[in-house]
Amino acid sequence: MKYAVAILILLVLCMNIPLDSFAETGKHGVYNTLKLRFDTNPNVCLFEVNPEIYDDWHTLKYVTISAIEEWVDKLEYVYPDGDWSMDIKTISWEEHVTKTVHHYTECNIMINYEETSNSYALGTTSLFFNQSWHKFMFINVFLESQKSVTKIVLRNDINEATVEKIEQSYPLPINTIRNIVLHEFGHGLGLGHYDSPEPLHAYLQSSMTPSISPFDETQNLSVTYLDLAMIGLIYGENGWKLPSPVYHINGCYIIDMYQFKCF
Repeated sequence: MKYAVAILILLVLCMNIPLDSFAETGKHGVYNTLKLRFDTNPNVCLFEVNPEIYDDWHTLKYVTISAIEEWVDKLEYVYPDGDWSMDIKTISWEEHVTKTVHHYTECNIMINYEETSNSYALGTTSLFFNQSWHKFMFINVFLESQKSVTKIVLRNDINEATVEKIEQSYPLPINTIRNIVLHEFGHGLGLGHYDSPEPLHAYLQSSMTPSISPFDETQNLSVTYLDLAMIGLIYGENGWKLPSPVYHINGCYIIDMYQFKCF
């Protein structure tokens, strides 16, 4: 799919980066929002992956939909009186390969798959809200990532052998791809990142952490209480329709499980 669009904001999920590379936030974590939201039930479009770069579309589609459904199911559980439903449709590779995003004005959240970002980015979300006739989020999920590999170069004289660290791209485990979708879909709903200067308690873990370990097959993100609470602050408890009164949440300081100081 041709996805060159006017990007207002680009959010990136990366490989693990030391915490001191983030801005200091004091003793409390900071959970940001994108300062925007949908005012109707989103329509989600999955653009089938190019079969030349990934040959198991069935599995890729399954983990993508399961990540989306986790958001919906948990929102319906926590806010049972709200309408959190959304339509999910699949657009085949043959149908979208020669088209652009503007051919799909019915889609509010688009999910596309690329082989690699050629960097440490695992997923990106672009926001296109500057035209009233089509406001949408464009999610790119990358299927490979960089990994450091030790390369030993042998020469005629063994004493002249050299050891080099090089970066090579490798396919990501399927659980990592699901983690990426879960995270980027949170951006698609209007959430920013949750930055915490300290290890999190279990109830304050968040799918919106800025970075993950891409090749750790035991790491499984999930939609947590904190994520659901932030969605409630953005949309209210009635679902995707605009709440009354209208909230304007830029973000919140997370003090503990029940104390959010929003700004």
